[in-house]
Amino acid sequence: MHVISLSSIPPRFGALAEQLQALLAQRRPAEEIRLYIPRRYRRFPDWDGRLPEVPRGIRICRAEEDLGPATKVLFAAEELRGQDLGLLYCDDDRTYAPEWSHRLLRAWRRRPQATIASCGWDLDHLGLPLPEADPQPRFGLQVRRMDPEYRYLRTRQRIGRLFGRAKGPKPQRNLIGRSGHCHVAEGFGGVLIRPDWLPQEAWQIPPVLWAVDDVWLSGHLTRTGHAPWLPARAHRLRTGGVSDVAALADATLDGAGRAEANLRCARHFIETYGIWK
Repeated sequence: MHVISLSSIPPRFGALAEQLQALLAQRRPAEEIRLYIPRRYRRFPDWDGRLPEVPRGIRICRAEEDLGPATKVLFAAEELRGQDLGLLYCDDDRTYAPEWSHRLLRAWRRRPQATIASCGWDLDHLGLPLPEADPQPRFGLQVRRMDPEYRYLRTRQRIGRLFGRAKGPKPQRNLIGRSGHCHVAEGFGGVLIRPDWLPQEAWQIPPVLWAVDDVWLSGHLTRTGHAPWLPARAHRLRTGGVSDVAALADATLDGAGRAEANLRCARHFIETYGIWK
């Protein structure tokens, strides 16, 4: 049993239908799909309070506080704490393939104590040295010419087009070719945890760090013994039409851009908790 949780922002409220319908159409249906909407937004103080229209099967939950992008999971984790289920959190700007949640859940059965994600990266991405005692094995990126699943899906699409049956964009390529651990699980690809795994300190987000939930959440999951694991060939999603709308990746918040905030967050965990060094 699992619950899907995500959040959104007012500039995207009018264009969520495709992404939400994709969550409802999963091969492994969720027990519940929760969309968290804060009562007030830090970045959008002039929001008029109107909620988005959502399809049947999506539950709008009100968050008393805007915790930044971590709003997508922190309130759900607190409310579901103690329950024997998976909590799958994701972003509002991706359209997830029907087998997306199934693949993550299947990987979780094999590694029930790991945080399971379809996308992630290591700290050398920030210019930091890789830790000497990293858990093994490490993940490996997919070699483009060695992606048989993509080739199969693309060939089937091309044949279908000859008969006027196949429409839509190209299938997405896999990102991960070899399963393994990473330092940072990326929420846009979907991250599967248990509600109990996030400690209370995860709610106490310092200035600047509140804007970079991937590093913040991954740090707390790692220090509580649930380092992220990336299963090979689990990445099947498409960028939604709102990915460029008020994107955090392009924002400067509390005086820091995305790269600087990620670096500060990683150093916070290195210095405060002694992980990643």
